Amino acid sequence: MGKNKSKGSLPHREAYLRMNFLHQASNFMTSECSQVPEARELSRHYNSVMKTVARRLVLRLDCSIKRGICKACHTSLATGDCSSVRVQGKRRTHVVVTCKTCGAIRRYRATLEKASDRPVST
Repeated sequence: MGKNKSKGSLPHREAYLRMNFLHQASNFMTSECSQVPEARELSRHYNSVMKTVARRLVLRLDCSIKRGICKACHTSLATGDCSSVRVQGKRRTHVVVTCKTCGAIRRYRATLEKASDRPVST
C-alpha cells in the first residue's frame, strides 16, 4: 500500500541538494565581493532562498550553517570581511559576532573542550 523505503533513501533529497548548492554558491559569491559589485546582493539572495526552502519543507539547517548567516539581512558572515568576532565575558564566556552590513549582534555561548574529548596524539 505504501511506498517502498530502502535503507539508503533520504526524504527530501532534492531539497537538501538544492540547499547545498545554494550554500556553496553563496560562499563563493561572498569570496568574490571585491571583484564583482553585485556579488554581495547575489549571496544574500542565495541565503534567503536556502532558508525559505528549509522553512517550507520543515527541514533543519546545521548549526554551523545557521551561525554563518545573519538573521537580519541574510549576509554570509565571513570573518573579517562581513563580520567581526570577539570573545566576551568573565564568568561565562560568549562569542559575539557582529554583522558589518546591518549591525546585528549574535551571541553564542563558548564551551571548552574536555580533556577526554580531545584525540590523543601519538
